Amino acid sequence: MPYLSHKSFLLGLALLPAAAPIAAAASPSATHTLFANQPATNWSQECYPIGNGRLGAMSFGGVIKEVVQFNEQSLWSGDNNWNGDFQTGDHGFGNYRNFGDFTIWYATHVFDHWAFTRDRAFLTKTGYPMLKEICQLWEDRLKAMPDGSLVVPQGWSPEHGPTEDGVMHDQQLIWELFEDYLIAARELGVDAAYQKTISGLQSRLAPNKIGKWGQLQEWQTDVMAEMLLQSHADEISLVPAIPADWAKAGSFKGLRAHGGYTVDCAWKDGRVTACRIVADKAPDKQRKVHVRVNGELREVTPELP
Repeated sequence: MPYLSHKSFLLGLALLPAAAPIAAAASPSATHTLFANQPATNWSQECYPIGNGRLGAMSFGGVIKEVVQFNEQSLWSGDNNWNGDFQTGDHGFGNYRNFGDFTIWYATHVFDHWAFTRDRAFLTKTGYPMLKEICQLWEDRLKAMPDGSLVVPQGWSPEHGPTEDGVMHDQQLIWELFEDYLIAARELGVDAAYQKTISGLQSRLAPNKIGKWGQLQEWQTDVMAEMLLQSHADEISLVPAIPADWAKAGSFKGLRAHGGYTVDCAWKDGRVTACRIVADKAPDKQRKVHVRVNGELREVTPELP
């Protein structure tokens, strides 16, 4: 069966069984019927594209377990939104059109599950294959600009619109996808050649842009917990962005940090007064961790669970 690129799965017009290779039509009267005599186990070369142009999928697997992977052109959040506008649907939910990079967003959660838990079995069997497959999808989908840079095509700004190539929100997500993949691949010591491919693509991504007011265009907001704890830069940063209303005094317990750590912290007048870091899920429980406390970077030996 000829190779099917990742782009082709939105072009399929008929629902086909998850098997390969394709054999002859079932009967002379059924001229558009296809059947197969063995499972389609190879995702990149044997699985079948299905879809109608908006909703696409790849069908593969076997008799015991069939897999259908979906890709949707828009992120549906409560109501149809075919006209491309932001609106409140009949069910009371806002709708964003063309969040076509949601596969990248999903991938961040896959990576974070490993980053926070250090579950190597999960990374090996589930996380890494998913990250690699999504990278392969975007390797095929990224658009080259005249200057050689790469952009996510036809994105839609969640803050402002319109639909265009290279929305910064999308560019930041795809950069993070590639970074997460490279970290995962190095952790497992696999796919050295493909690591070079992804590293090369990452280096060509169109950079962030600064707006006329000095703002990062199409910024992304952190979740509330990250005002109190961040751990994305190979260090644990305590109360890095605490709101003024919280600064007088406060504490938190049990927040998780990358690397498999649980963190407790207390502060007064915006400064950390006590902290506790427990290596409950860290693979190397004796390893010292870098902790930023009141602006100072320290090496801390975590407690054992």
